[in-house]
Amino acid sequence: MYPLSLFISAVSFVLAAIYFVRKPSFNIFHPVSVYMAFQLLIFVVRPIVGYYLGYDAMYRGFQFTPSESNRVTVILASNAGFLMFVAGALYTGNVPMRFNQTAADMAERRNLRAAFLWVWVLLGPLALYSVLASVGQVDTGLALDRSTGVAYNTTTSGYATDAQIMFISLTCVLAWIYRFRLLALLPLISYCLYRATTGYRVMMILAIFMALLLYAFDRKIARPNWRILMVIGLSISAFVYIGADRGQGVREALGIAEEQVSRSESDAKFMESMDFANMEFFEYLVWVIPEKSGTYDYFLDNFQIFTEPVPRTFWTGKPMGEPFRRIWLMEYGTPFGMTRSLPGEGWYAFGWPGVIFWCGIWGLSLGWVYRKFAQGPKTTLRVVTYLSFEITLIPFYRDGQLLTFVRLVGPVLLPCGAWLLFAKWSGVEWSRQIARRAGRLGLPGRKGPDLAAVTAPGRNPDGPDSAAKRGAARRLPPAVLRRQIALARDRDDPE
Repeated sequence: MYPLSLFISAVSFVLAAIYFVRKPSFNIFHPVSVYMAFQLLIFVVRPIVGYYLGYDAMYRGFQFTPSESNRVTVILASNAGFLMFVAGALYTGNVPMRFNQTAADMAERRNLRAAFLWVWVLLGPLALYSVLASVGQVDTGLALDRSTGVAYNTTTSGYATDAQIMFISLTCVLAWIYRFRLLALLPLISYCLYRATTGYRVMMILAIFMALLLYAFDRKIARPNWRILMVIGLSISAFVYIGADRGQGVREALGIAEEQVSRSESDAKFMESMDFANMEFFEYLVWVIPEKSGTYDYFLDNFQIFTEPVPRTFWTGKPMGEPFRRIWLMEYGTPFGMTRSLPGEGWYAFGWPGVIFWCGIWGLSLGWVYRKFAQGPKTTLRVVTYLSFEITLIPFYRDGQLLTFVRLVGPVLLPCGAWLLFAKWSGVEWSRQIARRAGRLGLPGRKGPDLAAVTAPGRNPDGPDSAAKRGAARRLPPAVLRRQIALARDRDDPE
């Protein structure tokens, strides 16, 4: 029966993939594309590999043995959740990506560079402190509650450890606004190398994927080509390689002096580690719920988003994890480090109906968000905000909990909010203002040289103009402005 479920899983995925790829809405910026990659790797390919290689490391580590019925349920439920997600996302987000970025948007992006450097000055030190804390170079007093499997801070706040996520958008956006020049890429490269040397790979992979999405958007690449697929493949390979020895190979390659650590031979098989073990995690949930637990959670764990923001130092009796916990998974085994996945969270909440509802509602919601971005204007902050949001879906699909989504989205979008405030404070001229002024002068709205020239009489394309200069430009007679634009065009194109 289990081999038949694996066959059904593969066939259903292929049919759904063919259906999606043939639609105009198929592109790498769609949330369905991210979910398809997750589904293919975790719930289609890996179960087949695990069946033939005889995966059992997670069963021994978690101290449980699922029945064949449990395993079949997981395969079918994961596919049901996948199909519901795809149906919901295509119902609300069945539109193609429009690369409708105008010359005014490009001029705005140049104007915003100086404001983003101020964002670096403000948030860069906080993100650096968080990185050092996450690898143990700063004491955060992190402890583990063995009754719930929840890690918590005893001397500091979770905000300090999560602030490192800001480095993803800080480094990637810096590379993008300077058109991926080598100097602008150095912070991103340095951050990824540092994360690789520590063995903590998730943030490194998210940074690479965000840079890839920004590059694809900049080059108007909607569908994955061989270069994009090669980068994705190399990133996954690096993820596996670095995880095998926790970055020791990278440290040796870079010549970092340290005491040699003996490499113990692991009996884990190919892709059997916890990094890819959502199948076994889901099997544990099905094994416990509802037969052993006698109940479901009924989505009560989502109330943790209200208790989590309060630092434990200010709330002595703060609950460990979920405030209204109905199911104690640690009573039946030792599932330390377990993540539920999107369909697994649905099962935890209400079994089969929970899987259908949870995956379907997220598909509808994320499809709607994509539709707003794909069909709307492509201003600088809209592009950065959406692509920063999209890369958080990778760990969210793996974890499945609303709390994880909130914890990821907050830090990764914080630089975008700070950027907006600095831009308003410094009087940056937005794309709609640039386009409106170009329209008053009778200039073509989409020609780059005209709009670049109209940004200011003195023309500083790499930084924002002062409010005083813009006001002076508006007071000049239209004939004078047209003459200045013509002179600027001649400087750009002397021939």
